[in-house]
Amino acid sequence: MATIRKRKNTKIVSWEVRIRKTDSPTITKHFTLKSHAERWARDTEIKIEKGILGTNLNEIDKKVINLLDRYLSEITPKKRGHKVEKYRIQKIKQNPISEIKICYLKQSDINQYRERRLRDV
Repeated sequence: MATIRKRKNTKIVSWEVRIRKTDSPTITKHFTLKSHAERWARDTEIKIEKGILGTNLNEIDKKVINLLDRYLSEITPKKRGHKVEKYRIQKIKQNPISEIKICYLKQSDINQYRERRLRDV
């Protein structure tokens, strides 16, 4: 859904277009003419619906375990507590939550993981 609003600066008037769709990031752009803003919003929404613009679902289709592995190799070694963090990540990777795809991960999955951890302690 595109939202067009008038932006007034001291001397300059511009039109801001903000397009927000569920499966794609927010896109914002400024125009000097309202007609240009409306045309761009219409064209961009059509491109998002056709799949030309928006989120690449192949990247979202990865599993949690893939992200944990990447984090373990790129971020963890730079930390002072890398040994402890590596151990914790290995424990998470053994849990069923690591086999869920990112696009299907829900709050209920995270709550179940938390409850399992609290039960095991």
